Amino acid sequence: MGKGGGLSSELTSGLWLASAAFCSGSLWQPTVNFLHDAAGCSFAETLVGTGAVTGLAFFFGLRAGRVVYSPLGLPGCDYANLTGDAMLSVSIGAATGTFVGTDVSFSDNLIRPAFGIEEGMTNVTGMVTAGASTSAGFMLMQSAQNAVLPRGANWLDPVSISGPATKPAHAPATTSSTNPAPAKPGLDSGIGAYIGPAVKWRNRSLRWRASAWLPVGAST
Repeated sequence: MGKGGGLSSELTSGLWLASAAFCSGSLWQPTVNFLHDAAGCSFAETLVGTGAVTGLAFFFGLRAGRVVYSPLGLPGCDYANLTGDAMLSVSIGAATGTFVGTDVSFSDNLIRPAFGIEEGMTNVTGMVTAGASTSAGFMLMQSAQNAVLPRGANWLDPVSISGPATKPAHAPATTSSTNPAPAKPGLDSGIGAYIGPAVKWRNRSLRWRASAWLPVGAST
């Protein structure tokens, strides 16, 4: 995502994120209704609970999407993007939780003056207010992640899994009388590792056979 992979890559990323957003968005209203109406939770409890449920739903959508859309070129599931997906889902959960602040039916809604959608608001004003609430929640949580998490642990900078340690490549030595040139790749590298011993054994065998027929004192 955002790596310069071309239009098809961006379309795949957009489809992936949209699918995850569908998962979290579908659960937002039922969760608020249950916590506020059925469970009788306070505004703060509903905000936190809704953010947790929808954040987990978004995370599920991200992980499932990596399986579903992997044939389209989306990277599959691994530990590195597990961490990144989890951190992004936390920020999304903060955004969806703050969106509860648009509900003015809570008597203890502390953020109603900033994000409450009142009865007399126009559609445009309501849209702007709703967008501002989710943007504020996302930015606050993301800013906290940027300040607290070490480099490499954020979804903006995913954790990289180091492979097995390898020896550093050395520069080829220069040819001189005291420092001879390195041997060229031959039978001792690549496929030669398999046929090299057989060829050497054959050469020794031929030299032994030849020495058996030479006069005493002669050499091969």
